[in-house]
Amino acid sequence: MTTIPTRSLIYVTDPLCSWCWGFSPVIEALASRTGLPVEIMVGGLAAGPGARLLDTEMRLTLSQHWEEVQARSGQPFDHDAIGGLADDWSYDSLLSCMALIAVRTQDPTRALPALEALQRAFFAERRDTTDPEVVVEVLSSIVPDPAQLAADLADEALVEAAVGEFASARELGVEGFPTVFVRSGNDWAIAARGWAPLDALLPGLQAWLDEHA
Repeated sequence: MTTIPTRSLIYVTDPLCSWCWGFSPVIEALASRTGLPVEIMVGGLAAGPGARLLDTEMRLTLSQHWEEVQARSGQPFDHDAIGGLADDWSYDSLLSCMALIAVRTQDPTRALPALEALQRAFFAERRDTTDPEVVVEVLSSIVPDPAQLAADLADEALVEAAVGEFASARELGVEGFPTVFVRSGNDWAIAARGWAPLDALLPGLQAWLDEHA
């Protein structure tokens, strides 16, 4: 029987969100410093109908975002990766969001490492995480059952699950990524809205947890 934690961080994210990649060390530190588990919720930054082709404007936008995220967060980026993608490549995070749901279903504790692995593969290692074979390869050492992951990624039910989760994130008022909620029993609060360094977030989060002990 699965035990649902009464206190946790709910991290609403997207594997193709560069600011979420920049936030990766922060969410890991928040979890470590507070001792709270992290529940991953996918938000669908650019998924399915919201995906964008990599035209000239999109290449420039991505390049600017990556440079800013790297400058502020220190996270590594392979800036040549943008130029290496084809013009008809689609910036579509649906598949990687589906993968996180599939990993979470097998073992919720592996979802955060899976997110970090997908982000690192795309932003720093020039790997195309819109390709299901690449996704399974990236996550093969993390997910308990890679064969099941591959099967899940071909299942239309997982598409519906991801789209439903995107809608749930919007219902929570999430308008951008990263967004972090903190939960203690039935009490919820926003711990982070957008990228911020650890020292800007931890005191307020710890104070809220102390009040809701």
